[in-house]
Amino acid sequence: MDSDSFQFIIESPQHTQGHKKRPRLVTSCDNCRLKKIKCLQPSPETKCEACKTAKIPCRFRDRERYFAERSRAISGPSSSPNYVNEMQRNANTAPLEGFSVASPPSSRSSSSYTSRSPKPSGIVAPDDSASVRYAPYGSETRRSVDYSHRASYSNSSARQSPLSYGSVSPSPAPMMHHHHHSRSSSGPRQSSIFDPDNNQFPNFQFMSQFITLFFQHLGNEYPFIVYEDVWSDFMERRLSAPMANSIAALAVQYSVLPELTVRGPHNVAEAYVECARNAISPVAHIPSVDTMHACMLLAWYEYRLGRYSAFRDLATTISRLSTQLGFTAPHGGLITTQDGERRKWTLKGLYSINMTLANPPRQ
Repeated sequence: MDSDSFQFIIESPQHTQGHKKRPRLVTSCDNCRLKKIKCLQPSPETKCEACKTAKIPCRFRDRERYFAERSRAISGPSSSPNYVNEMQRNANTAPLEGFSVASPPSSRSSSSYTSRSPKPSGIVAPDDSASVRYAPYGSETRRSVDYSHRASYSNSSARQSPLSYGSVSPSPAPMMHHHHHSRSSSGPRQSSIFDPDNNQFPNFQFMSQFITLFFQHLGNEYPFIVYEDVWSDFMERRLSAPMANSIAALAVQYSVLPELTVRGPHNVAEAYVECARNAISPVAHIPSVDTMHACMLLAWYEYRLGRYSAFRDLATTISRLSTQLGFTAPHGGLITTQDGERRKWTLKGLYSINMTLANPPRQ
């Protein structure tokens, strides 16, 4: 045989591995995965049949270890070693309950906005006790109408730990400060759609997936909501209740988690909307960009369900807040070259709501 007929092709073994892997959904407990048997649970709150028969704790440490590693990989070089060590300790000692898919869109990058400055009065400082702390209303010093100085915050705090306590609130609404706490591994897993320690917020384990789904499916529709801000606020435990519930209400329809689908996406969304309204009500009189953005999300939620009366009420609140914040004419209503991208998208979002309000659908 002629040796010239042979061709040798040398390929890089890593060449075809550049694509992203789909996040796996671990639904079996550690015992069933080890024995390679089907994990059957009568309800999310109870043990599976195999663990109940064997009279052993029904744990999901493999799942939590996977998501801890995934969160660490997503955080990239900007995350601090403290964050990595904290996630590893939690995965080994106190496995979190519920699913947590913390995968940000590939076209965006995550950043941290934490600060080491002294905390203002009213914010609960962390202590040695294992608990979750919620701070009352704070001043809106972190977000202002002028967004041109946002880069300086990101550069000065990129090396801080995402699990540290924030110094100020993103809005006058209640903000969420989580301190990792141990839970009994032998107790039932919490599957409530709200945070078990503060029912003003969505379940912390579901919220990471809600953020991912929101920006994957709805990010282009609501560009005034910035992924980097939402994700860093969530990781720093200071995402406001109105914003968290509004995002959860819009994103839950795309979730396939059994704990949510068994309740019905619409029912879960309605619960989050009601919670968002309750969180906005006591602070609606305080001008806040964060509150206004949350109202804008809720307004479109109501409009798409045909509840125009609720849309009109929210549009009235949005109009008042936009006037107080300087987004309306004669000066704020004009887009100039000096405006930041987020302000431009906010102005366009306000214009869209005003146009819809001026041209109501036919009943």
